[in-house]
Amino acid sequence: MRLRLESRGHAELVQAAVRGHLNTGIDEAVRCSWNRCLTTYALDALQPKKPTTVERGDLRDRKERLGSLLSIARIEMANLARLMQHSQYGIMLTDWDGVIVSYAGDTGFSAMARRSGFREGVIWSERELGTNGMGTCLATQRPIVIHRRDHFLMQNTQLTCSAAPIFDMQGKLLATLDISGASSRAQTHTLALVDIAAQNIENRALLEACKKFGLLRFHRCAEFVSTPGEGVLAFDEAGTIRGANRGALKLLGYRNHEALCGQRIEAVLDTSLEALLHLSWRHGFRPDFLPPRFGPQRWFASVQAPAEALRRSSLTATVTAVPAAASPSLPAAQGTMAAIVPALPRADAEEGADVLGSAECAALRRTLESCRWNISATAVRLHLSRRTIYRKMYRHGIARHDLDEAAGK
Repeated sequence: MRLRLESRGHAELVQAAVRGHLNTGIDEAVRCSWNRCLTTYALDALQPKKPTTVERGDLRDRKERLGSLLSIARIEMANLARLMQHSQYGIMLTDWDGVIVSYAGDTGFSAMARRSGFREGVIWSERELGTNGMGTCLATQRPIVIHRRDHFLMQNTQLTCSAAPIFDMQGKLLATLDISGASSRAQTHTLALVDIAAQNIENRALLEACKKFGLLRFHRCAEFVSTPGEGVLAFDEAGTIRGANRGALKLLGYRNHEALCGQRIEAVLDTSLEALLHLSWRHGFRPDFLPPRFGPQRWFASVQAPAEALRRSSLTATVTAVPAAASPSLPAAQGTMAAIVPALPRADAEEGADVLGSAECAALRRTLESCRWNISATAVRLHLSRRTIYRKMYRHGIARHDLDEAAGK
């Protein structure tokens, strides 16, 4: 009888909140979710609902579509599991449809996890299981706690769920990370924990996905670069922003990725592309001060050249070790870099482009070394602008030699 009264009371609470008869004690995100459950999904709060599970092949395909994000997330989930040990919680990663693609949990929570449907392949969208941490996080695209009677379905009101979204570099929602348990209190500290973990996954996945671009990692405090709070921008050779993390949006004051991506990185950071390219050829990833062009903006940043440029640079490093007598002498002045690249045998387009790039890289490196890495002198020698020299160094991943070390030899 008591269970029946509690169930009726929960259903009445949902109805009253959706109709606007209850104006206090209910979070607006929960109220909106309840409304979707009633009007859009036609769910019954008192009707038990068996979790829907996707086919094994479908689950495998979903995992493959997540790519490296899944393996990155599993590492973060393992770290969370160690922190949450003996706390009777389950940790879940879902894809953009709310399908659980990975689960890690405390053994003391395994029985409730099975009853609740916390296992790989189960769909936890709002449409399937009403208001819940994973599904409502997907719907609102923001971190959220769904505590006990915040759930729409009566069968889930013993759970407390904390979930945070994971976005790609252009703001597309890819996944959610969720920690769910049977706590009698709303776990705001758990929400903070899962949100930090989600941002860690997001940042590492962005760094992995943007290897073909230059990567700028920045913050107003040097010690915060390479932490979860850093801003990350992916940009192409022309200085156009191609992707960003949420940290960059927050630090730069942008509401969404659409407003930021496509802009010139120079304008956004009030610095010069030359200064960014200068950082890309420094040894290591220690953040340096990024000089502003106009205002009092103060950023610390490290810049990483594209992976292909670094690969090409390593392949051509041995070319510069050839004795000067074996190499063609460098002219005192040339109109373009192409003029100092030796003639190459005919090959297919892809191979020829790679060989040309390697030859240009080797020639530029020799000129830099002959000018003792003086950019202005190199620019004069090659009849190119300083910015072009920096850009070509960035493109080829050419790193500056340690001048102090060189001077000591």
